[in-house]
Amino acid sequence: MSKDLFVWDKDGNSSVKASSLHDITIYIANVALEGFGVRGWYDSRRFFDFGHFGTYDEAKAFVDALHKQIKETTGGGTTRAVFPY
Repeated sequence: MSKDLFVWDKDGNSSVKASSLHDITIYIANVALEGFGVRGWYDSRRFFDFGHFGTYDEAKAFVDALHKQIKETTGGGTTRAVFPY
């Protein structure tokens, strides 16, 4: 019996079941927030917000760490990262 993997947002305040996410994306945050955000997508409309980062490199490092954790725990995982830049 496999154990469900839950991944946490940047600040460790909330988590999501990794297998429920299909994509993890980095996007340019709006003017008020600046920097970049990371979202995990359940489907084309609903997402889990992992948080905001000051630079693209910080956001990418966070996504890379998520994928490493998913791969090591599940043996591959079902999510894919989308790096638009």
